Parts: sequence; structure tokens; C-alpha cells
Amino acid sequence: MTLPRIAAPLAALPHMPLDRLWTLWDQHFACRPQRVNRRYLETRLA
Repeated sequence: MTLPRIAAPLAALPHMPLDRLWTLWDQHFACRPQRVNRRYLETRLA
């Protein structure tokens, strides 16, 4: 995978709606965390 293909999605995380972040979370992780804030989602998805 080339750098631009990785960099663009990472740069988009802070601008995504929260429901989209949760959709990505559900695609990559088996369960949701109990306590969370937006920054936590962004850093873990990155």
C-alpha cells in the first residue's frame, strides 16, 4: 500500500461524522468500548 492511500483516510478521521467513525469501528473491532470520546475513536482507528 502506498503512503497516499494510507494518509488520506487517516487525515479524514477528524472530519468524519461520529456515526461514520462508529461504522468503521464496528468493521475492525469485535465490541465497542464502554467509555469513549471522539479522540479515542480517531486514535484507535488510525
